[in-house]
Formats: sequence, C-alpha cells, structure tokens
Amino acid sequence: MPPFAYPTPEPTDPSTSREESKTRKRDISFSTADTDHEPSLPVTKRQKVLVQCGNLCYPASRYGGHRPSLPVVNERQAINELAEIWNAGDHSQDEHNIWQLNDFVVYREPGAYRHANELCPVHHLNSEDGINDLLFDGTLSVDNEVRSVQAVPFGCLAIEGYGDESDVVSACIQSSLGRKGNVWYQLGRPANEYARYYDVSRWMFRFAKYVVEFLEDSGPPVTLKLFRRLFHSYVNEKYGLSMATKEWLSKHPSVDFGQAFCANIGFLIRECYGLDSRLLDHPIFDETDPKRLRAIPKEASQHDKTVVTPLVFESFRRMPFSSQMQVLKDVDASVIQKQRSRRLQVGLTPRDCAPTSAPVFRPTSRAVKRGDVVSVAANKESRWKASLGTSWFAYVQEIRTMKTGLQKLDVIWLYDTSDTTLGHGYYPYKNELFMSDNCSCGQDSLDAELVQSILPVQWYATDPEENKGFFVRQKFRTEPTLGAYDFVQLHESDFDCGCRNTETEMEKVRKDFRMGDTILVYHLTGKTETLEPAIIRGFSLHKITLQPLLRSGRDLGEKQAPPNQVVPADDIYEVGPESITRRCTVASFKSLEHIRAPYDRDGAGDMWFVISQSDPTWNFHNHEIATKSKLKGMGIFCGGGSLDRGLEAGGGLEFKWAVDMAEHALHTYRANAKDPDGLKLFLGSVDDYLAKALRHSADSKIATVGDIDFLAAGSPCPGFSVLQQNKDGVKSLRNCSLVASVCSFVDVYMPSYLVLENVIGMATNPKNAKELNVFSQVLCCLVSMGYQVKQLLMDPGFYGSCQSRQRIFIVATAPGCTPPDAPPQTHSCKELERSRAIGRASNGVPFGERRKDVCPFVSLTTQHAFRNLPDISEGHVQTCISVPDHRLCRFENSGKRTIIQSVPRWPRGQGFVQAVAAGKMPRRAIAEYPWENKNRGAKTSRSWSRLYPNGQVGCLTTSIKPHCAFNGRTLHWDQPRLMTVMEARRVQGIPDNEIVVGLPSAQWRQIGNGVDRKVAFAMGMQLAIAFRKNGSIDETHESSQIKTVIREEIVVRRSLQSASTKAPGSLTVFERKLVSSVVLDDSQAATVTRVRGLRDSQNTDGVMIRDDGIELIIID
Repeated sequence: MPPFAYPTPEPTDPSTSREESKTRKRDISFSTADTDHEPSLPVTKRQKVLVQCGNLCYPASRYGGHRPSLPVVNERQAINELAEIWNAGDHSQDEHNIWQLNDFVVYREPGAYRHANELCPVHHLNSEDGINDLLFDGTLSVDNEVRSVQAVPFGCLAIEGYGDESDVVSACIQSSLGRKGNVWYQLGRPANEYARYYDVSRWMFRFAKYVVEFLEDSGPPVTLKLFRRLFHSYVNEKYGLSMATKEWLSKHPSVDFGQAFCANIGFLIRECYGLDSRLLDHPIFDETDPKRLRAIPKEASQHDKTVVTPLVFESFRRMPFSSQMQVLKDVDASVIQKQRSRRLQVGLTPRDCAPTSAPVFRPTSRAVKRGDVVSVAANKESRWKASLGTSWFAYVQEIRTMKTGLQKLDVIWLYDTSDTTLGHGYYPYKNELFMSDNCSCGQDSLDAELVQSILPVQWYATDPEENKGFFVRQKFRTEPTLGAYDFVQLHESDFDCGCRNTETEMEKVRKDFRMGDTILVYHLTGKTETLEPAIIRGFSLHKITLQPLLRSGRDLGEKQAPPNQVVPADDIYEVGPESITRRCTVASFKSLEHIRAPYDRDGAGDMWFVISQSDPTWNFHNHEIATKSKLKGMGIFCGGGSLDRGLEAGGGLEFKWAVDMAEHALHTYRANAKDPDGLKLFLGSVDDYLAKALRHSADSKIATVGDIDFLAAGSPCPGFSVLQQNKDGVKSLRNCSLVASVCSFVDVYMPSYLVLENVIGMATNPKNAKELNVFSQVLCCLVSMGYQVKQLLMDPGFYGSCQSRQRIFIVATAPGCTPPDAPPQTHSCKELERSRAIGRASNGVPFGERRKDVCPFVSLTTQHAFRNLPDISEGHVQTCISVPDHRLCRFENSGKRTIIQSVPRWPRGQGFVQAVAAGKMPRRAIAEYPWENKNRGAKTSRSWSRLYPNGQVGCLTTSIKPHCAFNGRTLHWDQPRLMTVMEARRVQGIPDNEIVVGLPSAQWRQIGNGVDRKVAFAMGMQLAIAFRKNGSIDETHESSQIKTVIREEIVVRRSLQSASTKAPGSLTVFERKLVSSVVLDDSQAATVTRVRGLRDSQNTDGVMIRDDGIELIIID
C-alpha cells in the first residue's frame, strides 16, 4: 500500500506550514520503506482538523428522508384530541387554555419572497417587514399526552410577565384555529436546529419586559441619551438579585443598551403598541424608529440648483456644472455689512473685489539693490518649461561682487499662479505673486546682467485692486517631505532662504523639546525601520539621553496587551538629534478597564498609555482643549458625523451646527452627540440653508456671520468617483457643483479653518472639459479669498485602520491663524507602498504624493480589526445579543448562500472565478453566472471573493455588492457569510459604542458615505495643535511637567582630573541609572545651574551635564 499523501499547502501558506507538511511526508515515507517482510498498513500521525458543523436554515421536516419521532396529525385533530384531555382535568382557575409546545421550529411560509420555508426567530413576527405570518412544527402536550404537528400557521405572539415582580417571562403563540378555541401554545423546548434562533428570541422577550417597565416607571420623558445612561442601572436595581436577570445581563457585556434598542426597534414598538400605545410617545422612538424619525424637523426644499455667492460663481462658471449653480439676488443688507466687517477683521480679500490684470513692466536702467524684485527671461529649457509666463520673478536677498567685477544675485524666486498648484484653474488676480522656498544662491546665483526689469511690489497686501503693480501676501511651499505644496501667510523670515539657516539639529531639538517630554525615536534594526517611544531625560553637547518605553506586548510578552501599551524601562541610552522625530502622548491609567478614548485605538494619533498606580514622571499634555476655548464648528454634508466626530476627538473643536438632507444619517449624528439638545441640526439641503443665511432668516438653526470658527465638509463624491459611469448626467453634474457650495459657505461665514474631504477623482480633469480641473479651481477660489491652503492625500491604512480608501483633504486657514501640519503617519502599510499623487505642478514634479513615513506600528489587519466579534456562522439568525450591529446588510437567499459556502477558504482571498478554475463551485452556480460580463468573468474578478485576514479591506461603498467585479471582496475569510454592519463600522473606525440609526441597509449606506474616523482623528489632532499655537489659549492647567530628575545607582562616567595630581576646581561627573524619580525644588535646581555655569567657564568640553540638572555634579 502506498503511503498516505498529506495535502501540500499552497504557496500562500506560511513557510513553517510547508516545512511541517514536508516533514510529515518524510516521516511517513520512512515508516513504509521496503523491508524484509511484507509492509503493514502505514502508521500515520493523528492530526486535528477543524470541521465546521453546519447549521440548518430549514426545518428538518423540509429535508428528504426526515422521520418524525411521532406520527404527524393536523392541527384540528390535535386540538380536538387534546381538548378532551384538557376539559377532563381541573383548569377552572385558568384564564386561558395554555398548552405546551416543545421540540418546535418556527419558519417562514412557502410563499415568502426569496426565503420560503427558512427558519426565522419568532420575535420577528409582525416586527420585520414582510413577516406577518409564520409556521411551526412541534409537539403539543396536555397532561403527558403529546401530538406532533407540522406547518401550523400562526400570526399572534404574546409575551407573559409584564409587571410581574417574580421576573418570570414566557411566550405563547396562537394559530387561527387556536383562536377559535381560545387555545394558546406556550413555547417550551426548541428543536436542536432551532435552538440558536430561540435563544435570541428568549433574550428579546426579557429585554422587551424591562424596556416597557422602564418606560412606564420613568418620570421624565425617556430620550435615547437617558435610556443609554440609566437603563442598565434600573434593571440591576429592580431585578439584580434574580439569577435569570444576571444570566440575561451577562449575555450583553456593555452597560449601554442603546444599540440593542435601535437594532430591535421593530419588536419593541410592536410590544409597546400592544400593551399601551402611549408608551410610543416617549421621545426615544422619534429618535430611533426608522419609519418615523421626528427628532429633527424636516425642512422643505425650495431650491433645485446649487446656491452660490457671486465670487464663487465667477470662479466656477467655466466648469461643466456651471448650469447647476444659481446666485441669489435678494441678499439682506445687514448680512453684506457683517461680511465686510468680518473680512476686514480676519484679513481676507475685501468683498466685491473685481478681477485684476497683470501689470505692464518696462526695462529699467537703475542698479539692482537688495530687497528689489526683478524679472528675468523664462528659461524654457529647464524643468519649468511648462510655465506659461515669458518672464520669471525673483526677490534679491543678497548682492555679491566677484573679483572679475561681475555682480551675482542671491535670489528667492517668486511664482506666478501658473507656477503653482493653481495653474490648472482660473485665478482672478493676475497681479498676485507668491514667495517661494526655491532659491538660487552661491554657485547657482543669478547674473545681474540677466535682469530685465525692477518691479514695484507691495508686500502683505490684502486688496488686489489697490495695487497698480504686483502684490505678495503668501508663500508657496514645495517641500514634499513636509507634505507641503501649500500656501501659507508671508512672514518676515521668508525673505531669507533656507541656505542661510545655520541652526544645527541639536539646537532645533533643544528648542522644540524639554526634559520629560515623551517622543518617538528613529530605530534601525537590520533592515527594519521603526519609531520607538521614549522619555527625554537629558541633553549633552551632541547627544540626548532617553529612557526607553518598552511595549508590553512585543517586548514583555503580554499577548493580550494593546500595541500602544508601554512600560518605562530601568535603563537609559543616548542618541543623536537626527534620531528625534516628533512628540507622542503617553497617559497613565490605573487599569485596562479605565482606558478611555482616544487611547483605546491601538496607537492612532500617537497616543500611548501606561498602566500604573503612581503619577507619571514625564510631561503629560492633555490633547483636549478646555471646552470654553474650543473652536465652534459647523458640519455640512455631515452625514452620520464620522468626519465631525473624528475632528472633535482631536480635542480642539466642538460642533454646534450640522446640515444634511439624509434623515437617517442626521439622526445618527444626533444620537452620538454629547449634548443633542444643544445642537442646531438642519435636516435639509445646504442650498436652502445658505439661502436662509443670506436672507438673514430668523430661524434659530441658522448661524450668522461670525458664529463659525471651523467648517467641515464631506461634499458628495459620486460625481467624481471612478465608479460613476454617467458623469455628464444632470444628477452627476449637480453633485459636482456642490464643491462650489462648500466654497460659498466659506465666502459667507469666513471661518478660521476649513477641512474639505473628497475622492481623489476630484483632481482629475473631466472628459467633457479636459483643460479644467475642479480640484485646482477649489484651490484658486480659496486662495483668492486670502486663505492659506494645503492639500493632503491620506490613506486610512497609514493612520490605524484596515481599509484602503484614498481621499483628498483640502485644509484652509485664515490669515493670522497657524495652519495645521500634515498628520504624521502612525502605521506602516506594505499594501499602500505604490506611489500616488494628487497631480503635477507646472515643473512636472508630482504634488500631494502618498507619503511613506517610518512609523511606530504596522498597519491594522482585517483579522485584528474584527477580533473579539462572535462567530455568527452564516448570519442567518440576524440577531446578535452581545454585539447588536453584528448582523448582515444583505440577507441572501439559499442560492447565494450556496455560492458563499462553496468559495474555498484556502488559499486566502479566493473568489468565484478562482473557485471555478479549481473545480470547487456547483454546476448550477457556474451555469447561472453572468460570464458574458467581461469584468465579472475576468481572471482578476473579485466577484464573490473572500477577504484577506492579514490584509486590508477594499474601499467601502454605500452598499455591499458581493457580485461586483471590482468591490466584490466582501466575504468573510472563514465564516460562510458576507461582512456584517459591525465589521463595516470597524473598517471605518467607528467606535463600538456608537449608534447608527436605521435598518442594516441604511446603516451600511451611512458607514460607506462617511470619512474614516481615524483619519479624521489624526487631522483633528493637528488642528488642535495648530490652534494652540495661535496663542489664545490658557493651558497652564493642562500639563503636568517634571522639572528635574535624579538618577540613582552611581556609576563613574568620566573624571576630568589629572592622572597623577588632582587639579583644583576640577569636576567629576557621575551618571546614574534611573530607578526612581523625584522632582527637585527650586533651590536644588539653582545649585545645579551654578555648577553648569562653572562648567562653561572652565570650558570642560565633553562633560555630560543635562538641562535642568539631570546629572548629579560633584565639585572636588
């Protein structure tokens, strides 16, 4: 007999698995080698194989060969026979005739659309659309007499136990025949195949009892916020001693039952209506019922075109969507006056400023002086050959006369709009130039003989019409390493180029960081680059002394520790200043249970934490700004609020206004607000909102000019999406025109900051107008107003999410405010290493490139993101107690479920087409597959494909489409089902405790429409940092600073005394290993300062004396 052949793993399997398989083959071959006697049966090793036990989705009676344990009779016969037994007994005290129903299953009718005869949780009766009647199989019993029945229709479910202090809950059903005889069937023991369905129904029965009693006992009207806060404690207080209640609570780990309420709203409404319809008057139902959302009044639509301001219309009128814009003529005079005052206050371009022309300049004969702006002929042979101008402009920062008498000019170039990212759009002010960070100095300096003209230029001007010559108010930076290619306000330091900056790296570090700061340090181990957290414990002449922070999981072997949990090490080490990258935040918590957002996001935003019972010995800066000092924000096209909530989490702003016309989404926004009643929500079109604002409406929901500090906008993307087939359609053009609405909101309200998010397709030229670019036109519009503007290309995979979802962010900052830096990447992601850019500047260099920073973490995988979610098999039950939103968005029929189950789990990432090639798909599914569709039939098709557990999820869209050739990778890698709503939430970074209002399809639409939460959080962090730099915030109470640290365990480091004699006044320096830390008082710090002064006076080079006295100095 030949040896048993173990299956060889596919090449995608880990190497250890392949080696193990080879070893097994070799061992078996040895055991069956030729010997002198007849070989016996091969001895094979036992191997554990996980065999998934299939769950039935149909009653056993619907399968061929089923044999019931008892003869089946019809319901009429069963009732007649059992009624005789019932009537013979003593049941005079019973109000109803209640018989026991055991070994039962409940399922849909044969005529049910797409799901005929499929098992169904009994609590879905009359609470889910289309489920008005169900069938049951089971055994009816009275006094030990049993009758087996099948396919009994029923349409009534009653729950017993409301108001019962004994905490007993039961359920009965009644058929039409049972109603005639006043007979109820009490649900007892379910059949094995139905147990998983009935378990959730029993939990729901008790949930309904507690909800009803909570509503009845509540004094004030019950809102969603009140329910989430008090329901758990109410149940605990009233029924906490009951074992049944304890068991019930244990199945729902969270104390917040808001998500459970929303996920099962149909059943709860049915119960409340049946008991006392007045219970439905509680506000919580207006906030959560998808069929009657009334917490936010709906605004009537009055405009069928995009309302824009005259300035914005002039800016975008050359776009293909210009026909979809309209300018209002009846603008209130008081609004116009407020706009003029606000522009003057902020330093923006005056209102109604007309477009200007380029000044005419003539050759000049006078000598060039330092500080002049000169023109030279454009060099079309250089990389700037795409520049449109015939002349280039430069600021003269230095004039040098060579030995030959030739004059050389060290210059900083000034850019025309065509030389910047504005080059592909219409810019109204032709007399505006931009200072650059591009210089020609030293060997590259300019010959004075090349100067054509000396130009009059007005610096720092804000009114283009006041200047007959050129004016400069901003600098255009082109530093890709900073994520730049942005416009920033002109400063005095910009008149000297970077070549003149003599500041050393060490000086920069000492200026930017202090003793006790927590930072990220560059490390190179082999070929692996990473950033490691550490605490600054001292500075020397050329080195920085650091105390490392060890990672609990990676370094200390704590497998359950989050990746951002650290422990201070007992040793120290030194690095050069070039290794210091940026600050990070390290918080201290008493235990893992005390960890709060945003430290619970696996390091997103550079947020780390320590578990300790003592106070931190490092500087801790709370990322949250005091509420009274926060920026007041408005969200337009806000959807469910994912962008706004993420920006808020950054700590620097608070949203007060929100506008969206999606009913479910705006109620979701309200449901997760800290103060929902304090929000001013407008459920309607942005056009109607802007019209009311311009007409000075008395509506309290309408903000006035000067109210808004921050504007966030996630304008609709379908018009720009690559998935949009008809980009010339009216609907598509209308969607595109909404970016002009965003600019109009900026023009009207003039906020200090704007964040606009959209798909990268916004930066591509439309096919119907290839010379135009919407992205560049948005930049032109904002810069012409006077805003500092930058653009960013951000991928969620680099910021702690497991999704590949590239998006453009445009950030505008008012003059006088500090622009936020590009958010640093925190997670490296190999899947996103392919180069990508927003566009190219006129010199051909790509701008807005996808950055590849060295990061402290590796990207989050799909498997890690979905961790700790319960296994729901094929998801047919559609109710998950512990995680209510862990349910399917698409409830597939049996044919589609067969396809899902047939797609192989190994090798990872298999899809329908690949499974057909491997011979793994049923013939019927192959015959019905649309092979005529070239995309779905291609070898690379992702139709019905499984997720990669160790990879990224593709971009979520507004609906899940497993059949799609491009976005069909939506099948779970192990379980026979599609992704659930909760998994989609985790992909988008939405916290588990938040609520998404609506049925699963509406929930998915909101999730897919939103901005990745962790990307928004990273942006919000940088906005808070920038806002702090504005100097208007008192943060003395927000930081805990460590002045000085003493090291223990003395180790001699270096002695500056002679080998033979001891020179008077010499110093001996001791280094101490950090074991414990104390704060020195002012007198001790002063003593150390005097010692440092002595060191300096004696010029003792190399003595390691740190700032703030971190070294102990002994004077001999």
